[in-house]
Amino acid sequence: MAAMLTLTPRTLRRRTAAAAVLATAAAGLAAASPASALSYEDVCGTNPDTVFADGSITYSNAAGEAGCVTAHVFLNGNAELYRVQVQPGWSYQVKSNGGSTDGSRVEVLFTRGKDKVSVRMEAGRTVIK
Repeated sequence: MAAMLTLTPRTLRRRTAAAAVLATAAAGLAAASPASALSYEDVCGTNPDTVFADGSITYSNAAGEAGCVTAHVFLNGNAELYRVQVQPGWSYQVKSNGGSTDGSRVEVLFTRGKDKVSVRMEAGRTVIK
């Protein structure tokens, strides 16, 4: 027979307090993260990625609520910045546009006051933080 768990008023208060602390911490992390209530379509639009006649492609990554970065990737694996879409209130700086500056790395930094979102796209790896 399985043992039964009995909650005393003291144990119940501790569990309720612990749940409240976890909920507060989770809310703080969510507010500090680059995640956004905006969808990919809100930020990048509904335009599909493009396939060019030479077989090269574009692909896009949403930078939270800051904007969208689109890279043009060639058959040899090199990439270059194709387009940046920025949301109202945000600005951006191109750190690396691929092609001539750093081979296949495309990197864009979005800022709004103290808020920052960085998008780095390179062969086989994308980092958004």
